[in-house]
Amino acid sequence: TDSTTGCETLLCQFRRQRYTAIHCTICSVWFLQTSERRENVTEGESVTFECSYSTTESYFYLFWYRHYKEKQPEFIIRRYSHNDNTIKGAGFENRFSAELQKSNSFTSLSISELVLSDSAVYYCAFTLTTVIDCTASLVQKLTSLCT
Repeated sequence: TDSTTGCETLLCQFRRQRYTAIHCTICSVWFLQTSERRENVTEGESVTFECSYSTTESYFYLFWYRHYKEKQPEFIIRRYSHNDNTIKGAGFENRFSAELQKSNSFTSLSISELVLSDSAVYYCAFTLTTVIDCTASLVQKLTSLCT
């Protein structure tokens, strides 16, 4: 999984007379429009960012990302629409949490015990699980390179 893009590449191998490798990229991410809001808080305090969404889809994921200027966005957390399953990015396990309120089409990101390095731009994103690219390749097993 490439957490910075919300894309996932799957590799499935089937063994028959030859090896077949199928690569599928699942990706479909929309960054949601949120109102620009600056928070002035003190180190050690907590902050909560809010984001609204609109969808007619039943199954979806909501993501939060942190973005430092001139760097790639960092995946913070992902929430799934049909259970409380939460996936967190590396380094975001302890102080970061997300809430998903489907009835209000609302998600929030909370950060506790703020430190100076939390100063960044935070984005929420919405994605469906959609296959957009699949390629298959045959790889023949070599029995010997030398005779």
